[in-house]
Amino acid sequence: MTGDRAVLSALIVDDEAPARAELRFQLEQIPAVRVVGEAATAKEALELIQAVGHDVVFLDVALGGPDGLELAEQLRRTTPEPAIVFVTAYDGYAVDAFRLEAADYLLKPVVPERLAAAVGRVRGRRASAAGQVSPSPPRRFVAGYVDGRTVPVALSDVLYCETVEKHVEMVAVGGQRYLVRETLQALEQSLPPDLFLRCHRGGLVNLLHVRDIRPFFHGTYTIRLDNGDEVPVSRRLVRTLKHALHLKR
Repeated sequence: MTGDRAVLSALIVDDEAPARAELRFQLEQIPAVRVVGEAATAKEALELIQAVGHDVVFLDVALGGPDGLELAEQLRRTTPEPAIVFVTAYDGYAVDAFRLEAADYLLKPVVPERLAAAVGRVRGRRASAAGQVSPSPPRRFVAGYVDGRTVPVALSDVLYCETVEKHVEMVAVGGQRYLVRETLQALEQSLPPDLFLRCHRGGLVNLLHVRDIRPFFHGTYTIRLDNGDEVPVSRRLVRTLKHALHLKR
């Protein structure tokens, strides 16, 4: 760990130079985060980790030689153990990340708000480890159920959740629908309020996936999402939606 606990020291491990440069730029926009090193392979990363004090490793899954998952396994045996945030173009490794107790799992291209949320979770873990009073970090996944399988869906991949008859369904990037074994109210209370908004009595939408908003009928609106799905907005919640998206009345 670094000496100055107010500053989060970060390492970036990615085999693509443009991806490292973009992530460095975004991290440098977050107050009290300092990038202290970069590596392109697992071997370079291990040498860097042994040489440079750090708190968190932003790690790609696809690396030359040992992959990011193998590297994360090794990092779990180091002392002190750094926080791991996976940053990858592949959504199929979320279960492995969950097993490795990663602080977060971000999909490329990285959304600045999601990166800031990941940094916040790392800070929360550090505070808890130091015995400081810290609020519970927001959840990183929503458990979806389909065909007898349990699928942890990263929050960034959730388009919206809605009540269908007597249960809740979640729609994810790609159009896959999952059963959610929570009430919509419980979901709303546990998800980041700056990202997820109740748009009507039975619906919760991820604002990061809003493509446009259209007037509909008698003061109601319709939200169109990235995948083309349309979600209604009740008249009572139109003002809240516009405020959340910083829209003029």
